[in-house]
Amino acid sequence: MTQSPTYTAHNVCLDNGQWTLPGAERIVDSAWFGAARRVIDLVYPAGPAGRTMVDLGCLEGGYALEFARLGFNALGVEARASNFAACEAVRAGVQLAAPAGLRYVRDDVRHLAQHTDASGGFDFTWCCGLFYHLDAPNSFLKLLGRLTRRVLILNTHFAPAHDEPYLSPELEHDGCRGRWYREFADGTDMAAQEQSRWASWGNEQSFWMTRAAILQTLSDGGFNTVFEQYDPLGPAIAECMTTGAYAQHHRGVFVGIKKA
Repeated sequence: MTQSPTYTAHNVCLDNGQWTLPGAERIVDSAWFGAARRVIDLVYPAGPAGRTMVDLGCLEGGYALEFARLGFNALGVEARASNFAACEAVRAGVQLAAPAGLRYVRDDVRHLAQHTDASGGFDFTWCCGLFYHLDAPNSFLKLLGRLTRRVLILNTHFAPAHDEPYLSPELEHDGCRGRWYREFADGTDMAAQEQSRWASWGNEQSFWMTRAAILQTLSDGGFNTVFEQYDPLGPAIAECMTTGAYAQHHRGVFVGIKKA
């Protein structure tokens, strides 16, 4: 008997009315998804129908589904077997009207160039909760600059200017400034990494780029409009940035847009 997949983060409604994580915040109501929709509305005022998008490190597939429901032809890329099983259950539980589409591939996001659309890229790239798990993020961000035709939304932790006990001192790595973060003990095998559904994949340490480095790499990658988006912080932006979650967790939303 096949065991039903478990969900740890993504709460979406399937066509039969079932929610994947009952009681949790619904992705469609989340601040991050709402903020992304506002950017999409600016970039595609006539709607995104038929455009392609990719959800990197898509976890349990929820964001990719909701972007597909907006009209995108969506691809989710996820490495972990347990998370991918949840993605496939989401895919089996919905029907989308053309030209929207939804599919998932199980692979490391570092192989993204093997999964592009027919034009060799994606119109929209969504990278939420993945970037700060990479050990060479600057190189990966340059890859996204080459593969993203129109808009990239990068939701990530960044290295703060001050020292934190869980981060290394600031240094240069992969052509940028940042700090190391320990994900696993040395020698942790892939079987053990598979069990940590929200952690890195294939690297025991990840490198958090500084805000300045992220914005510079976006600009260097051909994005003509580059900014950090603050409206996901809610109505008390100043409080959140000075004493709230933004100040405590050093996590922001960075947007790059290319001319049409």
